[in-house]
Amino acid sequence: MLFHEKLRKLRREKNWSQAELSEHLGIHTSHIYRLETGKSAPSMELIQTIARVFDVTTDYLLKDAKDTDRETKKTDEILSKYETLTENHKNIINELIDALFVKDQIKKFV
Repeated sequence: MLFHEKLRKLRREKNWSQAELSEHLGIHTSHIYRLETGKSAPSMELIQTIARVFDVTTDYLLKDAKDTDRETKKTDEILSKYETLTENHKNIINELIDALFVKDQIKKFV
Protein backbone atom coordinates (compact mmCIF):
# COMPACT_ATOMS: atom_id res chain seq x y z
CA MET A 1 0.00 0.00 0.00
CA LEU A 2 1.37 3.38 -0.97
CA PHE A 3 1.46 6.53 1.18
CA HIS A 4 -1.61 8.15 -0.37
CA GLU A 5 -3.64 4.95 0.13
CA LYS A 6 -2.54 4.66 3.75
CA LEU A 7 -3.43 8.30 4.43
CA ARG A 8 -6.93 7.84 3.00
CA LYS A 9 -7.36 4.58 4.94
CA LEU A 10 -6.27 6.16 8.24
CA ARG A 11 -8.57 9.15 7.74
CA ARG A 12 -11.54 6.90 6.99
CA GLU A 13 -10.81 4.72 10.03
CA LYS A 14 -11.25 7.86 12.15
CA ASN A 15 -14.41 8.73 10.21
CA TRP A 16 -12.93 12.13 9.44
CA SER A 17 -13.72 14.20 6.38
CA GLN A 18 -10.86 15.71 4.44
CA ALA A 19 -11.77 19.03 6.07
CA GLU A 20 -11.47 17.52 9.55
CA LEU A 21 -8.09 16.03 8.71
CA SER A 22 -6.91 19.35 7.31
CA GLU A 23 -7.76 20.96 10.67
CA HIS A 24 -5.76 18.34 12.57
CA LEU A 25 -2.78 18.79 10.25
CA GLY A 26 -3.00 22.55 9.85
CA ILE A 27 -3.08 22.43 6.05
CA HIS A 28 -5.65 23.33 3.40
CA THR A 29 -8.30 20.78 2.42
CA SER A 30 -7.15 20.89 -1.20
CA HIS A 31 -3.72 19.70 -0.03
CA ILE A 32 -5.38 16.70 1.65
CA TYR A 33 -7.07 15.88 -1.64
CA ARG A 34 -3.76 16.07 -3.52
CA LEU A 35 -2.03 13.90 -0.89
CA GLU A 36 -4.77 11.26 -0.94
CA THR A 37 -4.80 11.05 -4.71
CA GLY A 38 -1.02 10.85 -4.97
CA LYS A 39 -0.82 14.13 -6.87
CA SER A 40 1.32 15.72 -4.18
CA ALA A 41 4.12 14.40 -1.98
CA PRO A 42 4.25 15.40 1.69
CA SER A 43 7.21 17.12 3.30
CA MET A 44 9.10 15.26 6.01
CA GLU A 45 7.63 17.63 8.57
CA LEU A 46 4.11 16.81 7.39
CA ILE A 47 4.84 13.08 7.45
CA GLN A 48 5.92 13.42 11.09
CA THR A 49 2.75 15.36 11.91
CA ILE A 50 0.57 12.77 10.18
CA ALA A 51 2.31 10.00 12.12
CA ARG A 52 1.62 11.82 15.41
CA VAL A 53 -2.02 12.53 14.55
CA PHE A 54 -2.72 8.90 13.66
CA ASP A 55 -0.34 7.38 16.23
CA VAL A 56 1.60 5.41 13.60
CA THR A 57 5.27 5.37 12.68
CA THR A 58 6.76 7.26 9.79
CA ASP A 59 8.05 3.89 8.57
CA TYR A 60 4.47 2.66 8.33
CA LEU A 61 3.52 5.70 6.27
CA LEU A 62 6.51 5.56 3.93
CA LYS A 63 7.37 1.92 3.47
CA ASP A 64 5.56 -0.25 1.01
CA ALA A 65 4.14 -3.41 2.59
CA LYS A 66 6.40 -5.48 0.33
CA ASP A 67 9.48 -3.86 1.91
CA THR A 68 8.12 -4.49 5.39
CA ASP A 69 7.38 -8.13 4.55
CA ARG A 70 10.96 -8.63 3.34
CA GLU A 71 12.35 -7.07 6.51
CA THR A 72 10.08 -9.22 8.68
CA LYS A 73 11.18 -12.37 6.89
CA LYS A 74 14.84 -11.43 7.28
CA THR A 75 14.32 -10.71 10.98
CA ASP A 76 12.56 -14.05 11.41
CA GLU A 77 15.47 -15.82 9.72
CA ILE A 78 17.97 -14.12 12.00
CA LEU A 79 15.96 -14.97 15.10
CA SER A 80 15.66 -18.60 14.00
CA LYS A 81 19.43 -18.81 13.59
CA TYR A 82 19.93 -17.10 16.95
CA GLU A 83 17.77 -19.71 18.67
CA THR A 84 20.07 -22.50 17.43
CA LEU A 85 23.16 -20.98 19.06
CA THR A 86 24.69 -22.10 22.31
CA GLU A 87 24.00 -19.99 25.40
CA ASN A 88 27.62 -18.81 25.32
CA HIS A 89 27.27 -17.55 21.74
CA LYS A 90 23.93 -15.91 22.55
CA ASN A 91 25.60 -14.08 25.44
CA ILE A 92 28.38 -12.86 23.16
CA ILE A 93 25.85 -11.54 20.63
CA ASN A 94 23.82 -9.86 23.38
CA GLU A 95 26.93 -8.16 24.73
CA LEU A 96 27.89 -7.00 21.24
CA ILE A 97 24.43 -5.52 20.67
CA ASP A 98 24.55 -3.78 24.06
CA ALA A 99 27.99 -2.36 23.21
CA LEU A 100 26.69 -1.01 19.89
CA PHE A 101 23.80 0.73 21.63
CA VAL A 102 26.18 2.27 24.16
CA LYS A 103 28.46 3.42 21.33
CA ASP A 104 25.51 5.10 19.59
CA GLN A 105 24.49 6.82 22.83
CA ILE A 106 28.04 8.12 23.33
CA LYS A 107 28.10 9.51 19.78
CA LYS A 108 25.04 11.63 20.62
CA PHE A 109 27.04 13.40 23.34
CA VAL A 110 30.25 13.89 21.37
